[in-house]
Amino acid sequence: MAHAEAAKRARALLVAGDRAAALQAYEEALTEAPDDVPVLDALGFLYFMAGRFADARDACQRSIALRPQGYYAHKGLGLCLVRMGQSDEGIAAIRRSIELEPRYFDSRFDLGVVLGELGRWDEAEKALEGALDVDPTREADVRRLLARRP
Repeated sequence: MAHAEAAKRARALLVAGDRAAALQAYEEALTEAPDDVPVLDALGFLYFMAGRFADARDACQRSIALRPQGYYAHKGLGLCLVRMGQSDEGIAAIRRSIELEPRYFDSRFDLGVVLGELGRWDEAEKALEGALDVDPTREADVRRLLARRP
C-alpha cells in the first residue's frame, strides 16, 4: 500500500475511534516513510493512550529531531517523560511546547494537569490561567481540574 494511502486509512480509523487499528495502520505508514512527522506525531499520541510511554517518547523524539519547532511533539514528549517518572524533564518539554506555540491551549492545560498531579497547585493554577487566556470557552474543563485541589 502506498504511504499516502496508509496514512489516509490510519487517519480515518483514528477519527472513527478505532485506536488499535489506527495504531497498526500508522505503524505501516511509518515503515513506508520513516521521516513522516505527522505519522510520528499520531503514533506518539496513540502509543501514549495505549500506555506505551517509552514507544510514545521515542516517536516524539524522532518527530522533534525532524522538526525541532514541533510544539505538539514537545508536549507529547513532556507527558511521556512525566508518566515515566522524569517529571522535571517532562515539565521542561511541555514548557518548551508553550514557548514554541503560546496559543496552543492543550500544552498549557496539560502543564496544569501535570503540576496538579504533582501537588504543585500554585504553579498549576498559573498554567491554567494561561490556558484560559488562550481559550476562555474551556473554562469548565479548567474548573473541573481545579476542583481536585485539596
